[in-house]
Amino acid sequence: MSANVRRGVVLVIDDDRDLLEVDRLALEAAGYEVHTATTGREGLALARSLRPDVIVLDIMMETLTEGFDVASALMDDPATRRIPVVMVSAYAQAVRVPDKFRVGQKKPGVGAGPLDGRLALATAYYEKPVSPGRLVQIVDRILTR
Repeated sequence: MSANVRRGVVLVIDDDRDLLEVDRLALEAAGYEVHTATTGREGLALARSLRPDVIVLDIMMETLTEGFDVASALMDDPATRRIPVVMVSAYAQAVRVPDKFRVGQKKPGVGAGPLDGRLALATAYYEKPVSPGRLVQIVDRILTR
């Protein structure tokens, strides 16, 4: 698929500025309009104003649960609850998922890592660093369902 055929707005929320830039460049090269935020608060404000087609959200930012808190706020807001969220973590194996975010069964679909089936708030999960090509594949798959 050529870059000019792809369409979609992606919001990437991550406190690691280097990974944020890599993700932005990969998604833009694939034809997506990309917006970035380095904090949960900034990301929530952008999500509410932009209403992106998909959000890529780091789990551990300023606090260990900031990503969960952002995902929960997105789900609680009627304006953002239907936006697919891809949650990521550099420490996916060690993430302690708060009980209120756990689910008992695997979710069908795009699961991409060790958190698959453990979070009720996300469409897909992956462990950082993800290759730029894999990130584009995940976003493509979500937006072509």
